[in-house]
Order: sequence, then structure tokens, then C-alpha cells
Amino acid sequence: MDLSQKIQYLTLDIISTIGLGRSFDMLIEDHDVRDCIKNSEECLLIGIMFMAIGFGGLRQALFIGNSASPTPHGRRGHGRTLGMRYKWVDERWAKHEQENWNDMLALFIRHDMTRDEVRTKAIGQILAGNDTAASAFRGIFLYLMTNHWVCAKLRREVDEVVGGAGASG
Repeated sequence: MDLSQKIQYLTLDIISTIGLGRSFDMLIEDHDVRDCIKNSEECLLIGIMFMAIGFGGLRQALFIGNSASPTPHGRRGHGRTLGMRYKWVDERWAKHEQENWNDMLALFIRHDMTRDEVRTKAIGQILAGNDTAASAFRGIFLYLMTNHWVCAKLRREVDEVVGGAGASG
């Protein structure tokens, strides 16, 4: 089992639930649902390569940037991922008056952001939050796995709270 990968699935599911009101279900499905991780990594790699060779500013050029950047209408790659997130935002936007949601998307809508601003925030919180949260969880698990006395203490505390209902096994 690749614990690092499972942690990334977990963090994306948590962040999408808190941020968008629905989970990507990666941990349950045990794979990169809709290739979200793969597409984001590919897009990031291309961006880094463009910056490394000095072409980072081309993205700002009207004709070149627009034709080279992913769009939410794309059928594959990061554009497909953008399209899925835009669709989720648009669905919520259409019925935000009827529902009493309690997540970040609802907060953005309630604070009179435009739909484009909400879309941008929805994408940003997933991209920014995933790596930082996953890195923090990975560091915690590494610490627990390499410090047996800390792990044993944590197990005792969990057993006390859960009542010994098999939490350690």
C-alpha cells in the first residue's frame, strides 16, 4: 500500500467536501477519480518548464496565452478537470437560494462574489490546499512511524476515547 498516495486521496476528499460540498471519492474508489491529480501535475509541470526556459510571460500574451492555457471546455487534461469544477460551482450557483449549505462555496456565494470569482476560489482552494495538507499528514505519519513510543501513546489515547473497541487493531 502506498500510504503517501492514500493521504493525497484523503486530503483531496476532505478539501473538496469542505470547499465544494461534495467529495471526489478518491479514497473510497482508491484511485485518481477523473484523473484530477494526474491532470493537475501535468499542467504544473508544463508551467514550470515554460518558466524555466524563460517563456513564463507568454501566458500573459493575449493570443498565445489563451490558446496555450487549458479551458473548462476541454475534453481531456487539466481542461476537463476545470470543467468538472466549474460544473459543480454552476450547479450550486443555480440553487444557492434554495439550499442551506455549510461549506466554503456557500460562504463565497453568500458574500456576493461573482460566479467567476467563486469558480476561481473553488479551483484555488483545491490546488493550494491539497499539497500543503497532504505534506502535513505525511510528516505526521512519518513521525509516528519512526517514533514508536509516540505511536504507542497515541494508540493508548485513542483506545481510551474509543473505549477499547478495537481501534488499535
